[in-house]
Amino acid sequence: MKRMILTAAMTASFIFGNGLGEQHALAETTECTEITSLPFTITTRGIYCLKQSLGTNITTGNAITVDANNVTIDFNNHILGGRSAGPSSNAVGVYSVNRRNITVRNATIRGFARGIYLEETIDGTSSGHVVEDNVTDQSYLIGIEVAGQGVEVRRNKVVRTEPGRFQAAIGIYLSDVEDGVVEDNIISGVDASQNAAGIFIFSSGTVHILNNSIFDIGGSATGDVAGIRTQSGDSIVRGNLVHSINNNDGDIGISGDVCIDNVVRGEFTNDINCAFEADNVEQ
Repeated sequence: MKRMILTAAMTASFIFGNGLGEQHALAETTECTEITSLPFTITTRGIYCLKQSLGTNITTGNAITVDANNVTIDFNNHILGGRSAGPSSNAVGVYSVNRRNITVRNATIRGFARGIYLEETIDGTSSGHVVEDNVTDQSYLIGIEVAGQGVEVRRNKVVRTEPGRFQAAIGIYLSDVEDGVVEDNIISGVDASQNAAGIFIFSSGTVHILNNSIFDIGGSATGDVAGIRTQSGDSIVRGNLVHSINNNDGDIGISGDVCIDNVVRGEFTNDINCAFEADNVEQ
């Protein structure tokens, strides 16, 4: 079943749609190259931004492609929307492959198969990414997916990751990561027909998963369901809350190498399943 989650994640591509409502930033990035239309490809390093919300109805490909290193995209709390393409979309909101030092911040990304996807296909070519202070809403496969060395996924809200054309759904997915941090994220509502996870760490080295809040995972899923699932060489899972996931045989609240000070509430086959456990609360 774990393989089914990975296969769905690897074989999907991405889409965006129009959204309603915007968050308001305290400070706006104005010294930037403005992204004014979609699809948009970045080929030069620098700071890019949105100064208004943008939408697209593409069903394949990427709304924004980053084809350069050392790029920051500040959405200034505007929306990147793809919902008009519908739940069968295979499109991605923000995409890069084999790049270094990509930062995506202050976005609301709505209605794509993957909201943010920073991929690595050649070992050692992806590193230094930061994904922070974003909202991904109504992704049809994965809210945020990141690969590479020294990556951070922090202070994001991943909500309503729902079944589209895919059988699996994941809130935040890290693969082939070394020295990564997933911290202070809120994940609410991950539904799928088969496998679902709030946070899934696959085929990675050292990853710290800290102070995340995860709610309502699984929905109608009939396969493997987990609040936090790690398949990495050295994962530290500390200070997380997992509450109310679907109750199937094999469900796991939290798995990892070292699990400390976590809280799991709900009826699970395995509340916490870690090599070392200390000061966790299981209710």
